[in-house]
Amino acid sequence: MDAWLYNGKDADDVFGILGIRAEGSRSMNSRKLVVLDEYINLFNARYPSAATDSFIVLRDGFGGEADFTRVLSMAKLRPESERMIANTSKYQGELFSKWMVEDMLEPKGVLSTVLEGGSYGTARSEDKLVVNHYNVFYKRRTREQ
Repeated sequence: MDAWLYNGKDADDVFGILGIRAEGSRSMNSRKLVVLDEYINLFNARYPSAATDSFIVLRDGFGGEADFTRVLSMAKLRPESERMIANTSKYQGELFSKWMVEDMLEPKGVLSTVLEGGSYGTARSEDKLVVNHYNVFYKRRTREQ
């Protein structure tokens, strides 16, 4: 990690070096996320003006919110460990909270706004899964308010 820092690698570079994207949904069970978090802490301490966090790095590394939420929904569908469940819940909660609070997105808008799909009937199965997960999250949060 010190070599990466010394050579000016940012967290996005380390995401690529670790090959997290290639692991897809299984990345939520990977020790590589721990390494990435540790590197982000080092990077942020050294370069506070360029500080980032794991959510941003993962979201961008997977290609944006749409692809990241698909990865998370697939990980939630087939969890392999408690770590995978915890990571998936953490990042999915952060993303869904953003959609609900900042974007004021209702479940019916996820497919067209985030996933850029057509109707629910013609949507890909992983997109339907995202919509279903967000719907559960949304209903739970609106009941709590």
